[in-house]
Amino acid sequence: MQGDGAPQADAHEVIVSLLGPAPIAIDDLIRVAGLTAREVQGVLVELDVEGRLQRHGANSVSLVYNQKL
Repeated sequence: MQGDGAPQADAHEVIVSLLGPAPIAIDDLIRVAGLTAREVQGVLVELDVEGRLQRHGANSVSLVYNQKL
């Protein structure tokens, strides 16, 4: 059995590296990330709670960039 924190941390890094300001379909994100739907959804929920995720129509998401100047 794998450790509890490491796989989730790796999934988080993968998802954040694939997200950007342009919306991407969650199904495409799952396919490109090579992770399970459950792993991807878990990371998306974390990002959403942190205020770092924007949800769009057609089941798409993008990363929110802080525009502090």
